[in-house]
Amino acid sequence: MKSYPTSADLIKVSNFSSIVEKYNKIPEKTLVCSESLTLAEIEISYSEICVENLVGSYLINFMSLLNVKEENKLNPYQISICTKNILKICRGITIPELAMMFNRFLTGEFGHFYGQIDMMVLGEWARAFMKKRGELICTDNKVRAFIMKRDQNNELI
Repeated sequence: MKSYPTSADLIKVSNFSSIVEKYNKIPEKTLVCSESLTLAEIEISYSEICVENLVGSYLINFMSLLNVKEENKLNPYQISICTKNILKICRGITIPELAMMFNRFLTGEFGHFYGQIDMMVLGEWARAFMKKRGELICTDNKVRAFIMKRDQNNELI
């Protein structure tokens, strides 16, 4: 957090394209076991609005990259609700994991959109991403130990 004294500084370095370029070839196990701030830690350290703006910006970027017609995109209210839903599901992931999650959505790993963005489908995809992440944590002793240690340290905040 010392590197990012304000939420604006954090948001500036959390640009989706930059994060994807930097972490695209990093194994998922390494991303899960990183020392990066989790979304929950960002909310606690900066604010709820900061983390919502971050996830919302990724969602807007996602819609733009899909080249969806304007009338089939989520409106601002839907973006706000979808952002909050994603945060409920994904509070324990880091910014690089968030970027990789949206990047995996863009590759069609979890399914496809047919002409318009669907909030329920995005929620299903986020849960599928978290399920795969959970399976990795449960099946790899080193990853599980890292997560348990990190989460125990966060209880002190």
